[in-house]
Amino acid sequence: MGVGRAVKLSVALLLCLTLMPAIALAQGQTGTIAGVVKDATGAVLPGVTVEVASPALIEKVRTGVTDGEGAYKIINLRPGTYSVTFTLTGFSTVKREGIELTSAFTANVNADMKVGTVAETITVTGESPIVDTQNVVQKQTASREVMDALPTDRNFVSFAAMTPGVFVTGVSQNVGGSIPETGMNLVVHGSRAADSLIMVDGMPIINGSGQGGLQYGNYLNNSLAQEITFQTGGNSAEFERASVMSNFIPKEGSNVFRGSFDFRYTNDSLEANNLDKTQIAQGLKSANLVKKIWDINPVGGGPIIKDRMWIFGGYRHWGTYNNVAGSFKDASFTEKLYSCNKDAAGNCTTEQNLFPVWHQSAAARLTTQVSAKNKVNAYYDWQFTDFGNCFVPSFLTAISACPEFKNIPQYIIQASWSSPVSSKLLLEAGGTLTAQDFHGFRQPGVSDTQIRYTERLPQPGMPSAWGSAGTQYGANRSNQINYRASAAYVTGSHSAKIGFNLMHQWRFVTQEPNNSFDATLNNGAPFSITEYATPINFHETVNYNMGLYAQDQWTVKRLTLNYGVRIDFLKAAVDPQPGRRPVYAGASICRHRQRAELEGLRSAYRRGLRSVRQRQDGAQGQRRPLCHRRRLHDRARREPRLVDDQLDDAHVVSGPGRPARSTSGLQPAEPARQRHLRSARGADIRHARADDDLRPGGGHRLGRASV
Repeated sequence: MGVGRAVKLSVALLLCLTLMPAIALAQGQTGTIAGVVKDATGAVLPGVTVEVASPALIEKVRTGVTDGEGAYKIINLRPGTYSVTFTLTGFSTVKREGIELTSAFTANVNADMKVGTVAETITVTGESPIVDTQNVVQKQTASREVMDALPTDRNFVSFAAMTPGVFVTGVSQNVGGSIPETGMNLVVHGSRAADSLIMVDGMPIINGSGQGGLQYGNYLNNSLAQEITFQTGGNSAEFERASVMSNFIPKEGSNVFRGSFDFRYTNDSLEANNLDKTQIAQGLKSANLVKKIWDINPVGGGPIIKDRMWIFGGYRHWGTYNNVAGSFKDASFTEKLYSCNKDAAGNCTTEQNLFPVWHQSAAARLTTQVSAKNKVNAYYDWQFTDFGNCFVPSFLTAISACPEFKNIPQYIIQASWSSPVSSKLLLEAGGTLTAQDFHGFRQPGVSDTQIRYTERLPQPGMPSAWGSAGTQYGANRSNQINYRASAAYVTGSHSAKIGFNLMHQWRFVTQEPNNSFDATLNNGAPFSITEYATPINFHETVNYNMGLYAQDQWTVKRLTLNYGVRIDFLKAAVDPQPGRRPVYAGASICRHRQRAELEGLRSAYRRGLRSVRQRQDGAQGQRRPLCHRRRLHDRARREPRLVDDQLDDAHVVSGPGRPARSTSGLQPAEPARQRHLRSARGADIRHARADDDLRPGGGHRLGRASV
């Protein structure tokens, strides 16, 4: 579908939805208070003024009126504690206090009013509603009180794992905060991990490398959260996918200065070691132990301009260092074979490897009441992350083969606007930018010429990879920008909403293996090498991922219907990768000779193909450098007029006891197989591969049949 057609269809859909009498649903990052007002006889009361008040509201009080069926609904309420007041001339005022409201929740608050004077107030106290009878969404909320009370590391994964039905994949289930915060792969009811989504104030903060799951990459300051919600089912048309939707709701400043300071710390001196003699006898010399865990987290905020502008922010520095069972540091990062300097008893004498992960976050949220009906939020979160030993380390990978991953840069910029135009109409809009570079660096002491070795048959207790990290070195730079906008219209029995989501993202990836090749061993003996056509890089772009939606919540007495419609548009592209000539070891030695010989071949070609053949026949027995032959063949593919000469030159390297190996990159073929190539002058040059012999030590070469 073309962009023009998509835009026309989008406009038409929005116009149609605007003409609909009522449609919408409460925001995923805010809550709703709704109910029915009746008199002493049970008859419904229209025209009752309903006021909800809370310190969580910048305007302090939000007002609504019951409709002809006595129903009311007040949406877009931030999480907090509310009181609800019902007023109608000729009836006593009724006030309901202590209502705890969370995001994506509709609190059902009804009232029975008796005949009396307005000056008479009846205050009703009781338990806050805990059952949402109007929404079908399944969700779990981690409130500020719960997050402060639980003895865990206060990270997303920890609270998500406590949600019924939610399973964390890719990393171990966190017990007591002993697992470092690395990723956010969540599944529920058989959903795909890549579909899970992390949001701040209702807007995604995944990086630009994919949809979600492991593309999380942002590690948040927990003390800045008012609450965290996990939606696991029944998602509305506002969302494009059906998986775990996690939403981080930041705190806002107020007219009162407030703050907190959290500090947590533990180390291995407070932990028992359960490594026993049986495990030691089986070859396990060390256990997984917590080296140290810490979390320093001060936050605070208050008014900048009273009743006009507020700020709330904080800093967090936290991390987890764990020992890796059975894994010991390389004795030297320059060795060809891994060694941990074992003693006479077979015990490694080098230091046991750590899995060190730590994060920093400095974030603040600025809130301003531009006017009585216009509120603006701005949020900035600077972060730094360091994975010191692979992403998920194992005793099978030596630390020399593990990159040190760092996120530089790593930040979130977000802004949002809301405007309750009237007690029935609400407008909202917002945008988010998150930038990251999950970059793989060499471990200190590992040179850029150190080869990566892989052992096919590692000895017990020994790693299968060491030396360097191969293609894990390099950048993974990405940007992700998303926008949202919506209009909601509310009556007593209907709550209508139309809106759109738009996301643009890109990433640039490089892979930087040392020496452009890896080596594989078989029981300590050379087995094979893997060569890379460096430099390796690619660029991908999601031009737009846009969704238009409309949804309705319609309440008729005890029946509530939730329904909606959504249409999505996607355009993405991968930039073309032009062919590049591989860079081989020793290339600089033969570069000048290669250029000279190629120029000579061009001159010979101009004098005629016969001269070229005579030149080749005289040079068949000469062995040229490996890099020269491969570069020559690569050049030949891009310059067909030289093919006639260069295919003969790409012969096979072989020797006693060594299998033949083609240095040209061409695979051996059956005898007399014809190969047709078009020359620059339009003549057909025909070659035949002959004298094939794949026996060890035999070898073969490429011959010419005719022109």
